[in-house]
Amino acid sequence: MSRDSIKILLVDDDEEEYILTSSLVTDFEKENYELSWIETYDEALEVMSQNTHDICLVDYRLGEKNGLELLQEAIPNGCRAPIIMLTEEENSDLDKKAIQAGFADYIVKGSLEPLLLERMIGHALERKRKEAELAQRERYFRALIENSSETITIVDRDGIVYYKSPSVFRALGFQPDELIGKSVFAFIHPDDREQVKNVFKKSLEKPRDIFSTEYRHQDKSEGWHILESVWQNLLDDSVVEGVVINTRDITERNRLEEQLALRQRMDSIGTLAGGIAHDFNNLLTGIMGNLSMLSLGFHSMGEAQRNYLQQAKIGCERSATLIKQFQSLSSGEVTQKESVDVYEIVKEVLYLLENTTDRLIEKRLSITPGKYYVYANSGELNQVLLNLGTNAISAIDSKGTNTGDYIAVEAENYYNSSDDRAEFPPGPYVHITIEDSGAGISEEIKKKIFDPFFTTKKKGEKRGLGLGLAMVYNIVTRNHMGYIDMESQLGKGTTFHIYLPATNSIEEKICPEQKSIAEITSAKVETILVIDDEELIRDLATAMLDRLGYKILTAEDGEEGLQAYQERIHEIDLVILDLTMPKMSGQMVFEKLREIDPQVKVVISSGHSHDNIRKGVFVYAKGFITKPYTLEKLGTNVRSILDAS
Repeated sequence: MSRDSIKILLVDDDEEEYILTSSLVTDFEKENYELSWIETYDEALEVMSQNTHDICLVDYRLGEKNGLELLQEAIPNGCRAPIIMLTEEENSDLDKKAIQAGFADYIVKGSLEPLLLERMIGHALERKRKEAELAQRERYFRALIENSSETITIVDRDGIVYYKSPSVFRALGFQPDELIGKSVFAFIHPDDREQVKNVFKKSLEKPRDIFSTEYRHQDKSEGWHILESVWQNLLDDSVVEGVVINTRDITERNRLEEQLALRQRMDSIGTLAGGIAHDFNNLLTGIMGNLSMLSLGFHSMGEAQRNYLQQAKIGCERSATLIKQFQSLSSGEVTQKESVDVYEIVKEVLYLLENTTDRLIEKRLSITPGKYYVYANSGELNQVLLNLGTNAISAIDSKGTNTGDYIAVEAENYYNSSDDRAEFPPGPYVHITIEDSGAGISEEIKKKIFDPFFTTKKKGEKRGLGLGLAMVYNIVTRNHMGYIDMESQLGKGTTFHIYLPATNSIEEKICPEQKSIAEITSAKVETILVIDDEELIRDLATAMLDRLGYKILTAEDGEEGLQAYQERIHEIDLVILDLTMPKMSGQMVFEKLREIDPQVKVVISSGHSHDNIRKGVFVYAKGFITKPYTLEKLGTNVRSILDAS
């Protein structure tokens, strides 16, 4: 007998029936059948439970028990082979009971013949094979559905959920049973509910068509997720009989897209800001420089004149700070950073707020001194916290200040792993929170809160024009490679979360000491070439350097400057070179100067920070002076370079 033969088990207490069945099997058209015989009920139960046979032929009458009872015991004990019942006479009631109990077929012994029995066995085995395939396919698709990142929902014609895939727990925290029997619209945001109902209505009107929509859905902790869904009406499908909804959580994707869109808008604003800053810096250099020249006669002025001069200087310094903010928006401007104690900055900001705002608003500082250090620009960090603090005060004022209102600032160490937050690089950070008890921010405004020029201030209010939080965003994310986020509810206040790169030690602060006029005045005749396309700057530099005892040459562009240096190379001791000029850029001029004289002493004059410039060919520059500058600042830089050589 072939090892692939079909094994048949006959259960019958009559040996003659075995002999008859054996002869029938011998006459089968195919020869790959192997018949075994068992007489007793108990032995049959044991053998059938071992699943060593492909099909069982069971007589209805088995002594005190019968074939129905055997089947009802054998299947729970593990029998998986199809079972055909044999009986002495035709009985429709018994026929029904047999099929209902789980028999594959029913046959009267008197009608047995080889072809009929072989065909019946073949049909039973084929049905069993198809059932096994169907069960396997069902397990496969169930595994796909249960482990899918998408959630599958099936609802009836009234929108009542009757199936929810297990993935809903990972997505929203609900167990499927918690949502079955409820309306599919129950947890959808009220503002989005009508839109989703319209999609459901369209799907009812157009079976088989596919409709998609996005909406906010509440999770079990009452937070909101943005879901993207596809709806298809399969009510006419006899298997499904419902509207199938495939949903995926796109909250994180939308947030990253918003971050990218915001960064692109900031880049656009930065391009504009860079152009404005360059032109304004030149004007401001002229103003500050002339004021510093005017200050040489400070002691001979009257009190009123000295006061006017001081106020003008303060105005210029504030303007210079504003220009630095504009520059930080453009071209990824790098700012000077150092190790900063978060406590010291926060203490300074809260002290200022305490003395300039309503003291009924409590200013809470819950940070240990000397514990949390970040690698940051202290001035910019101060600006970030002051901006958020004043916004918090405004939010509290807008709802009416009451006893118990507060601003609270806290800090903690935080490590961002590669599996945690993708918005900023892995590594150690200090997590700073600024919480207030103000009016809160609506969902609509949250989306625009960091947008340039967006403001909630009404026309005529003198509290800023909307660049404040855009500057904050830029300082944190671009200038400091950090991250900022915000959570808020109307009537429940707002909390800003800032993550800044942490540093473990206090770095030494290096601040070049500015010298007095006497110390920076040249004791010998030295010649300086000033190359700048702005007449105002050339005239100012000439006046300043002349006052300090230098001989001055000027050139209004790179070509003229190169010619002057070529002609008087042995006379010129130092070149002050503007970075941004027409015809030929400062970089091209510098490269040409070094070709003429590799030892040329060049000071780069620019409105950008030193860190941002000191790269490429500019590493060979002897010094940098940032616009706008004063007489003392210019003189100190020039003198230090000439003395060093």
